[in-house]
Amino acid sequence: MAKIVLIGKRTFLTDTASNAGELLPSTAHQFPMKFSPNLSRNSLIMKNSLLASIAAVMFAYAGVEANAEDDVSLFNGAGKAEAYIALDDELTVYLWSGKPVAYLEREDDGYHVYGFNGKHLGWFVKGVIWDHSGKASCATKEMLQSTEYEPYKSYKQYKPYRSYKQYAPYRPYLTNSFGDAPCRFLLAEGAR
Repeated sequence: MAKIVLIGKRTFLTDTASNAGELLPSTAHQFPMKFSPNLSRNSLIMKNSLLASIAAVMFAYAGVEANAEDDVSLFNGAGKAEAYIALDDELTVYLWSGKPVAYLEREDDGYHVYGFNGKHLGWFVKGVIWDHSGKASCATKEMLQSTEYEPYKSYKQYKPYRSYKQYAPYRPYLTNSFGDAPCRFLLAEGAR
C-alpha cells in the first residue's frame, strides 16, 4: 500500500514497510511539488495522482512515436513507395493508403505472403516480394539503387479476419528483374 509522507517542504510517495510502516529510502519517489500548508491531505493525493496520470499518458504517446519506425517500406520498380510492412502489427502489409491487404508468415529462408482472403500472393525473401513467376514486385529501399521521397502514410484501417490459407506453390527460380505486376496490384489481390 502506498502512502504520502511530508518531510520538510517535499512530498514523498513510499511503500509502507510490513513491520513498522517506516519510510524506505530505496522505494521513495520524490515529486517536484512544494508543500503548501493550505492544501489538505486529500488535495495532495489528488495532485500526485494527476501528475502520475500525466506522466503515464506522456510515456504512452512516446511509445506510439517509436512504433512508427517499426515499418519497412516497400517500393515498386520505379522507386515509388506503395506499401509497408508493420513489424509491430503481426507482420501485416498495408498499402500506403492504410488498407491492410496481406501478412507475412515465416518460411525456412524467408516468408510467405498471404492475402487476408487466404490467397497466396508470393514470397518475401531478401528484402523483395516475389510473385509466382519469380519476378520482383516490391522491394525495400536497401535493395534498390534509388527511391522517391516517402510521403506521409495514411492512418491504418482495421484488419479483417484471416481466411483459410491456400497451399503455397513451389517457389520458382527467382530472377533479378521486376515483373509486369505492379506492387500495389499484386498486394491488392489479397484484400477482402
